[in-house]
Amino acid sequence: MGWYNDSILVLDEAYEIIQNIDSLEKSSINNAALLDKTKPKIKNCLENLRSPLDYVANYLFEIYCKDSYPKSKLKDLWIKYPITYKPGKFYGTLRSSFEGLEEKNNEIVKIMKSSQPFKQNDKWLGTLKDLVNENKHQHLSIHKNNKFIKIDNFSYHGIHMENVTLENCGTALSLGGIDYDLINSFPPGMDKNTVESRYKIYFEDLNAPVIATLHEIHGGVSTLINLINQLEEARS
Repeated sequence: MGWYNDSILVLDEAYEIIQNIDSLEKSSINNAALLDKTKPKIKNCLENLRSPLDYVANYLFEIYCKDSYPKSKLKDLWIKYPITYKPGKFYGTLRSSFEGLEEKNNEIVKIMKSSQPFKQNDKWLGTLKDLVNENKHQHLSIHKNNKFIKIDNFSYHGIHMENVTLENCGTALSLGGIDYDLINSFPPGMDKNTVESRYKIYFEDLNAPVIATLHEIHGGVSTLINLINQLEEARS
C-alpha cells in the first residue's frame, strides 16, 4: 500500500534524525555549541513523525468516506488525522471528516480511538500535536548545567556503582581527596567507555528530554500505522 510504504520511509528518516541528535548530544560534552545544530533536526523529525498520521487519514478517507460527500463539499475538506482530548470531539471529527468510516470499518475506528490523548496513558499523540502545532520545539532548554553522566559499572576499593545517573552535578566523583569530572578525568581502573556524558536538551514547556520524547512518539506512530496496515491487508 502506497500510504504505508511512504510512512515507513519517513519513519526511517525520523529514526536516523533521532540518532543524529543523540550523537550531537554525546559530542556536546566537549563542545556545547553543537546543541544549536539540533534545533532544525528536531523540527524535521517532528514533521516526519506527523506525516504518517496524515497519510493514513487521507487513505482512509479515499477508501471509506469520499463517496459519502458531494463533490461541492470535497474541495473544502482538509483531511487530517484526528487528535482530540474528549470522546465527543473525536466522534464529531468522524462525522464531519470521516463520514461512513465507523459503519464500514469499526475496527479502524477503535484503533484510532485507542491512540487519542483521552485514551492513551503515555499521551504520545497529544505531545506530538503540541510540539508540531505550537512550535514548542523552538523553545528548547539548552543550558550547560543540564549535564548528564551515567556510570554503567565501576568498582574501586570496595565501592561499587552500577547504572548510576548523575545530573546537574558539580564534581561527579571524589575519591581519596581527588576530584574526577568523568569527562576529562577518571579514577584509576575506570574504563571511560563505561561512562556516558553529555549535555541533555529538553522541550522546555514539557520539561521532557528531547531524545526520549522523540523515541516515544516514533514508537507510538509506528505501532498505530502497523495495526491499521495489518487490518487493511487482512481485508484485501
